[in-house]
Amino acid sequence: MCKYISFIAIIVFVFLGHLHSQEDVNYLQKGNQKLEDGNYKVAIKFYSNAIQINPDFAEAYYNRGAAYLEIDEYDFAIKDFSKAIELNNSDANAYINRGISYFENKEYEKALSDYNSALQIQPDDIAAYYNRGNVLDAMKNYEWSIKDYEKVLSIKPNDLDALNSIGNVYRKIKQFDKAYNSYNAAISADTSGYEAYYNRANLYKYMKKFKEAESDYKKVIKLNPEYASAYNNRGNLYLLLNDYERAISDFNKAISLNREFAYAYNNRGRAYFFIKENEKALVDFEKSISIKPDNAYAYKYRGTLYYSNERFYEAITDWETAIKLDYKLYRELNPRIKEANQKIEAAVGSGKTKKSVN
Repeated sequence: MCKYISFIAIIVFVFLGHLHSQEDVNYLQKGNQKLEDGNYKVAIKFYSNAIQINPDFAEAYYNRGAAYLEIDEYDFAIKDFSKAIELNNSDANAYINRGISYFENKEYEKALSDYNSALQIQPDDIAAYYNRGNVLDAMKNYEWSIKDYEKVLSIKPNDLDALNSIGNVYRKIKQFDKAYNSYNAAISADTSGYEAYYNRANLYKYMKKFKEAESDYKKVIKLNPEYASAYNNRGNLYLLLNDYERAISDFNKAISLNREFAYAYNNRGRAYFFIKENEKALVDFEKSISIKPDNAYAYKYRGTLYYSNERFYEAITDWETAIKLDYKLYRELNPRIKEANQKIEAAVGSGKTKKSVN
C-alpha cells in the first residue's frame, strides 16, 4: 500500500496538576523545546532525566513516547504511552499515539482498541477516527474504513487527508468514479495540495489514461519539487510508454532525493534491463534488495535478468524467494521456474556452462 498520512497527536504537555519539583519541570521544558525543534534523541534524554527525578511524571512519559514515535522506535513508544495511561487513563491523546505505535508494529487489534478507548473519552476526536480508518483500511475492512474517514469529514469538512484516504480506498476496491470524485474534492478544497494530484495521477496511470497522468505528475513536481515518489511514479509511467531515457532520468532524480528509495532502484534496474545494460540493472536490483530485503519484485526482476543470461540456478532461487515473499506471484513465476529447470537439464545434457552477466 501507499504510504498513508497519519495524524500524530503530539501534544507538548505542561500540565502541572501534580506536585513537581522545579528540576523535573525544567527537564520537561527543555525536552519540549528539543521535541519542537525536531531534535528527538536529545529530547528523550531530557525526558529521561525528568523521569529519573520523578518516576510518576505522566507528561514526561507521554512526551518521551512522542519522541520515540518520531524516530520509529515503536516498542519504546508503546512502553512510554502505556505508562502515561497507567498514570492518567483519561488522556485520549496517549491512547491515540499508542494506537499509532501499535499500527506501525502491525498490531492492528491493539491499535483498534486504543482508538476506541480514545473515542470513549473524546467522541469527536478527528485523529482517532482518521487513524482508526487507517487500521481498518490495512485490515481490508474497507466499508468501515470509509465510514471513519467520512466521520472526519462530518466534523471537519474538506479535510484533505480524509478526502485523499477515501479516494485511495475506493481505488483499491475499483470504484474508480468515486475515487476520482474524492481526489477532485481534495483538489477543489486546496489547489496547492500536491497529494491529491499525486493520487489522481496514480489513478489515471492505473486506468491507462497516460496523458492525464503525466499532466498530474507534472503538477505534483511543480508544487513539490522534492517529492521523490512523484519522480518514481512518473518514471514508471514512462516505462509503460517504453520511453526508457525519460524513465531513467526520473528514477535518477528520485534516488538523488532519497538514497534509500528501494523501489526507485528496482525500477531503474528494470529500465536498464530493457535497454540491455545488464550490469547496471544487476547493481540496481541488488541495491534495492539490500535496502528492502522483503521486496518480492526485486527478486522477480533480478531472477528475470539471471534467466536472460542463462544463469538458471540463480533465477530459480530468486523466483522462489519472490513467491515466498508474495504468493500472488506463484501463477506467474512457477511456470518460469519449470522452464528454468528444463533449461538446466538440457544444459547438463549438452555440457553447456552458465554465462555471467554481460
